[in-house]
Amino acid sequence: MDLHSLVRAYGVDELASRIDQTLLAETSAKAKEFAQKSSKYPFRSLVGLPPMIKHFKEHWKGRLVGVVNFPFGLSPLRSVEFEMNEAWENGADEVDVVASPYLALDDIDKYKEYVRSLIGLAREVGFDIVKVIVEAPVLDDKTLVRVAKIVYELKADFLKTATGTLHKTSLRDVYLVKASAPGLEVKASGGIREPVQALAFLEAGASVIGTSTGIEIVEQFRELKEALG
Repeated sequence: MDLHSLVRAYGVDELASRIDQTLLAETSAKAKEFAQKSSKYPFRSLVGLPPMIKHFKEHWKGRLVGVVNFPFGLSPLRSVEFEMNEAWENGADEVDVVASPYLALDDIDKYKEYVRSLIGLAREVGFDIVKVIVEAPVLDDKTLVRVAKIVYELKADFLKTATGTLHKTSLRDVYLVKASAPGLEVKASGGIREPVQALAFLEAGASVIGTSTGIEIVEQFRELKEALG
């Protein structure tokens, strides 16, 4: 579908429902303010570091996602387990866990075992949805294809393309993941800032958009549709 048709086809609330609205590394006061503002929109979830989840809950009644092993994806498993438990105890329903792209580039077998352990820990804690953040923009095409197949084989629920702290994700990243592991859900994240861009990622095969600017995206989309009539 061309972008013009996509804009026409999507509703404002429909686009919002595909967004994981994200706030990382902020104070408790900022977390509460963020959740209060976000509660006016039907986002898929709110996403934050484990300590922030309990503050989100004061104003947000929907799904909550804890981000762990952030931002480098190289913490010892005992540290990751501690973070996962903290997120769970604070009320998170899902977990987004970083796995270092540099480990994948250095030793794909060690990477696979590390990811296997991350997913296993998340299931033991109780998370019903596990997203593995792979930092796709750092990986060459061949390695990204191998990583996507590993994440799918190990039965993660989603591959998340990036944390947004290193590089912006691309449509190419989503295309390569879906082409190599068609059954794997993709969360496109990293530098997605406006509605037409978000729609393009959804059309490329992403199921969810991760962004810290969900409110701005939704309001821009509302204005765009009103302008088109």
